[in-house]
Amino acid sequence: MCIRDSFNFDSGAHLFRGLPGGAFATSIDVTTTSLTTDFWSIAPVDTDQDGDLDLVYSVGLAPGIVVSERENLGSLQFAPERQLFVIPNLTTSPVNVRPVDWDMDGDIDYVFPGPVPSPSGPGGVEWIENFGGQSFATRAVLALAQSNVRALTLVDLDGNLVPDLVGVEINQLSLSGLLNERTVGNVYCASTANSTGSIASLAATGSSVARLNALQLTATEMPPSVFGFFLGATAPDQVPGAGGTSGVLCLGGQIGRYSRPFEIRNSGPAGSFSLSLDLTDLRTPTGSTSGAAGQTWYFQAWFRDANPSPTSNLTSALAVTLR
Repeated sequence: MCIRDSFNFDSGAHLFRGLPGGAFATSIDVTTTSLTTDFWSIAPVDTDQDGDLDLVYSVGLAPGIVVSERENLGSLQFAPERQLFVIPNLTTSPVNVRPVDWDMDGDIDYVFPGPVPSPSGPGGVEWIENFGGQSFATRAVLALAQSNVRALTLVDLDGNLVPDLVGVEINQLSLSGLLNERTVGNVYCASTANSTGSIASLAATGSSVARLNALQLTATEMPPSVFGFFLGATAPDQVPGAGGTSGVLCLGGQIGRYSRPFEIRNSGPAGSFSLSLDLTDLRTPTGSTSGAAGQTWYFQAWFRDANPSPTSNLTSALAVTLR
């Protein structure tokens, strides 16, 4: 049973297959680049979404960095090397090229430290967007920094289902972070002011790509410490006072509730709560259904309020078209 794999690189890459008890099998040479230079970075990532981890690696070759991949064919067999693109004019010390779906569109993009000098000034982070079909954008600035960024890692720091960036600034001897605040959907309807004096808002983060199944709803500007839950529907509407609420119900068609015990939320001291949706379990009045590309779903959050007597209200409403 494989517990852990690791990679070692200089002029080639070797895989050490993990064995039970913390031991490792004899190394397997999984790629030797056709370019006569050393590896600068290597990462396992499923670039073709077939369930197998492929290898993406970068090598330094003036006047730039060559980024290539080898597809995983299964059973530790890899296809021949295929060059993806060249990052021009990036000839500083070894650069850490990180594959990640930064824009959450289902295609693997590439994030890397900017050179010095570079379009991003004394230091920073750049990226190359993947348009799909082996088509890539030119390099673009993603974030600025006070000094040279050398080491990068990508992780969801704030729990909104999108990757954030952490970099080490060498000259400043510090860590810098960039939160990826990518939102999804469009607000199409507002409710009324609640007891805080504000109209509660609804936003979505993550991805509208159905197969990624990574969409999170967040309701904010609600009264503190009130209970509520999310609603989903197949059509929009605008019904003030529906069911005795003080707000406006902006949903129509088939309306479902995310009100199972583990889905009911409390707004806490911040007056907000979130729910990560399962796009294979979107609610309807009679149960649930699986979302598919091309469908538009409409969401809103209901919550208790006292304004001044006990009542309820709703957030603004959000339309999300799945891709």
